[in-house]
Amino acid sequence: MVIRLEGLEVFAFHGVFEREKREGQKFLIDATLDLGECDPHDSLPETVDYGAAAERIAAFAAEERFDLIESLAEGLADTVAREFERVRRVEITVHKPNAPISVPFGDVSATAARERTVAYLGLGSNLGDREACLRAAAEWLRETDGIRVLAVSSIRETPPYGVTDQGPFLNACAKIETTLSPERLLAVCKTLEARAHRVPTRRWGERTLDLDILLYGDRIVDTEDLQIPHVEMHKRAFVLDPLSEIGRGAVHPVFRKTVAQLREELHGNNIAFV
Repeated sequence: MVIRLEGLEVFAFHGVFEREKREGQKFLIDATLDLGECDPHDSLPETVDYGAAAERIAAFAAEERFDLIESLAEGLADTVAREFERVRRVEITVHKPNAPISVPFGDVSATAARERTVAYLGLGSNLGDREACLRAAAEWLRETDGIRVLAVSSIRETPPYGVTDQGPFLNACAKIETTLSPERLLAVCKTLEARAHRVPTRRWGERTLDLDILLYGDRIVDTEDLQIPHVEMHKRAFVLDPLSEIGRGAVHPVFRKTVAQLREELHGNNIAFV
């Protein structure tokens, strides 16, 4: 089910030039609200109050100030995605019909989109109060705009992986729904690690908090800074065991196998299913 709001008219003060900031001008905004699959019955909880969505969009555009309509579109998409949980995907287009262009033109616009995606994170700690750190990290995730924590696994103690001359780890996994891109989610993870006073150390070494993006929907990301799915997750019992508690049916988009299947392959016949 898709709801479209077209041509919402707002008088606002966005623009690079001082005259635009001072005098303001008219903007037109289109919003596409994708609700995903809906109950075929005439059920109010299955839809979204598009009147309230229109009012929120208009209020945000009128109250905020941006130099660029690209930034306005991004801000509107973030706001709708955060405040209207029934919306699975939102696309916002901002039109600036009176843009200061010296030649005749039909329109100038910018478009931004946000989509709710289920992702899985790995949490680990082997310094300080390990359990308190993991529980704090889960709470910090709950407090982060653009993230809704759906489930957190139990916490398990495991021996260190890769580098064995260090203390044991506590590990857990979290299932989240997010409107953040993989890159922005990674930035959140790094921010929370810093909040837990993590300092650089050797690879696979000691840390107060480790937050890894394990899966992000069915996306495959391979950049210098980010690899999704996590390249080591299928080899790690300390990932697959807690992940199986909250995401047995989640599919690894490279291997096309569920978390439960990967865990069974890793443990062989010695597996104790959760």
